[in-house]
Amino acid sequence: MRKWILLAFAGLVVGCAQTPRDDSEARAPLAPPEAVSTADAEQGAVENTVDDAPDALPANATAVDGGDDWGESPPAEDDGWGDGGDDWAASGSGDLDDPFAGPAMDWEEIDPWEGFNRKMFGFNEFVDRYALKPAAKGYRFITPQWLDDTFTRFFANLQDFRSGLNNVLQWRWGQARDNFGRFSVNTTLGLAGLFDVASELDIPKHKTDLGLTLARWGVDSGPYLVLPLFGPSTVRDAATIWPEDYMRLSHYLLEDTTDRLIFSAVYAVDLRADLLDLERNIIGDRYTFLRNFYITQRMKGEGLSRVPGPAPKAEGQAAPAEEQGTESEPQW
Repeated sequence: MRKWILLAFAGLVVGCAQTPRDDSEARAPLAPPEAVSTADAEQGAVENTVDDAPDALPANATAVDGGDDWGESPPAEDDGWGDGGDDWAASGSGDLDDPFAGPAMDWEEIDPWEGFNRKMFGFNEFVDRYALKPAAKGYRFITPQWLDDTFTRFFANLQDFRSGLNNVLQWRWGQARDNFGRFSVNTTLGLAGLFDVASELDIPKHKTDLGLTLARWGVDSGPYLVLPLFGPSTVRDAATIWPEDYMRLSHYLLEDTTDRLIFSAVYAVDLRADLLDLERNIIGDRYTFLRNFYITQRMKGEGLSRVPGPAPKAEGQAAPAEEQGTESEPQW
C-alpha cells in the first residue's frame, strides 16, 4: 500500500510539470539583510535538525528560512495546564527580536573548532551547489505555488506532533496542549495536514526540539559544530539527532528504508526550494553569518535573555546579573 501511495505522490509532482509556477505570482517581499526576522531563522538549515525527516539529507546551511507558518507563535497564556508563557527568559532586557542583538560574543570559546567546521561547511556547500540546490530549482519550476505550500503544511503538521512530545518532556503542558491540538485538528479537518485549519482557529504553534528540551533541564550546548550533510549544530544538539528520530511519526509509519529515504528527499527538496529567495539576505562571509545567526537563534529558543558576554557598563560599575545571559529555573 505504501508503494502505491508513493507512486501516486510522484505522479502528482510530475504531472505539475505541465503547469509551471508563475514567476509573477506574488511573494512575500524580502527583508533587507540587516533585518532578517526571527521567523526566518526558525526552520532553515541554520537549525541542524531536519524536521520530521527520518534520515536528514543535505539541508545545507546556506539559508535562513523558508516556511510560511513554521515561525514561532506568541506564548500562550497560563490556563492552569502549566506555564503557557516563556518562563525561561530572565527578567533582563535583551532585544531578542533582533537575531544579532546583545553584547559581543567570545567566538573563540563558542567556536573552538573553526578550522574543522569550515572544512565541513565547504563540503556541505559543495553538496548543496551541485545536488540539492539544482533539485530545488527544478522542483520550484514544475510545482505550482499552491502545491508547494501544501507539502510545506504537511511536513509542518508532523513537526507539531514532535514538538508536542518535547513540550511534555519540558513540563510545558499549555504548549503541549496547543501542539497536540494543532496536530489533531489539521490531521482530521485538514486532511492529514494538507490544510492548516488550526491556524484559522487561532491555535498557537510552539516549535521546539529535543536539543531545547535538554537545554530546559540545564544541559549546556557545548561548542559549535558543523556536521557533514546536517549543517550547523552544537555538541548537545548533534547528540539528539538519532534519539529524536524515534519521536517522529514517519519513523513508525514508514518501515521500509527506501520509503523513508524518498520521504526524506521530498522534505529536503521542498525545504530547500522555500529557502532559495532568502539566500540573498546573507551578507559578508557565509560561514560567519550563518554561524552567528544559528547560535543567536538557538539561544533565543533556550530562553536566554541576552547573548553571552559582558553587558555595556560605565567604568568601574559592575554589569547587572540579569544582562549576562542568565536563565531562570523552570517554573512548576
